[in-house]
Amino acid sequence: DPQGIPEVEPEEVALFLWNGLQESLTIPLAFHRAQEYLSGLPSGDERNASCKIVSEDLDVTIEKSGFLTNLATVNLIAQRDGVAVIPLDLFPTLRVSKVETAQGVPLDFVQENKDDDPDFGVILAAPLRQGEGAVLKIAYGGKDVVQNMGGGNYYPVARENWFPNAAQGLGDYAKYHMLFHVPKGLQLIATGSRLSQSNESNVTTSEWKTDTPLPVVGFTLGDFEMKETKVGAAPSGQLELDVFANRTPPDFITPLAGSGGLGTLATTPMLANELSQGQAALQIYANYFGPLPFSHVALTQQSACNYGQSWPMLVYLPICGFFDDAEALPRHRLGESHQSHVLESRHAARSGASVVGPDRGLSQLSRPMDERGLCRRLRLHLSSGHAPQAR
Repeated sequence: DPQGIPEVEPEEVALFLWNGLQESLTIPLAFHRAQEYLSGLPSGDERNASCKIVSEDLDVTIEKSGFLTNLATVNLIAQRDGVAVIPLDLFPTLRVSKVETAQGVPLDFVQENKDDDPDFGVILAAPLRQGEGAVLKIAYGGKDVVQNMGGGNYYPVARENWFPNAAQGLGDYAKYHMLFHVPKGLQLIATGSRLSQSNESNVTTSEWKTDTPLPVVGFTLGDFEMKETKVGAAPSGQLELDVFANRTPPDFITPLAGSGGLGTLATTPMLANELSQGQAALQIYANYFGPLPFSHVALTQQSACNYGQSWPMLVYLPICGFFDDAEALPRHRLGESHQSHVLESRHAARSGASVVGPDRGLSQLSRPMDERGLCRRLRLHLSSGHAPQAR
């Protein structure tokens, strides 16, 4: 595939091995085409997609049930002549209802049943020439993208493809402007800077914008309580750090509360502790990788207990990290070791070196580093009582 084999892109050639007995498919080898090896120089920044998304405007509504609808306006540029079909990555349960041009002219699209081949693509009215732009207005909606976990807790399931992207994975940088409409009483935190927030009837609307091109955007929402502090020296180099935890545990946690000598399993009492750990982690990793090119970072509680994840300016921390030491048992019941959550804030700093904008990328991580030694140093720092005090 000249645009890259989907499973191993950007490599264009792959060897697939099918096991008929186990009905499994593996890819033991993948290559670029022969002429790309003639120079003997690696090309790790190769992007061979037919088009590039420059910016997106997203108008998103999330219902109390978690059902998500969106009107996405996608601005793209063709990267070769003759581009007639625009392949886009979209979560399988998000079903497209219509696609139009900027002038409102309907366009055909392809999207089969979510259980069959849900890959989504738009068929243009006429092929694009290299460098020519196009605007697509895509309306879609679906369930299972955001799960209502009860107690005002919501779990974003689709992290990379809740919005249409160029199907090239992380590294396809674009700018985003986002409007979110959520039930009143819930707070939404998103990637980027919040421009405004208003309440009308039973809906809270917030507006967000990314100041630089980013490889991915995300959000979380819930009935949050928040603490904040500043990291770095004023007036320059100061970063705002916010930590959010839900006021009420999700439904699957509630049966454990009060059992076996456990407490309420509330997460808000640990806000100050998580804020202090996040502040220390940001300071340590900024010394290793340099300051983040952002003005703020949000550390947010997510309902999953066994992993954490970080997008630019938005870090998802496992809920078990918000239980105190007297409530360590639920961590083991829910599949997370006690120490792993302490180090999750490091991803906020590492994301600054890997997913921050067009001028910095994975190549910035070239400085030698003993990660295990750094993690041990961070643990000692946090347990020694010298961690910064949060306000």
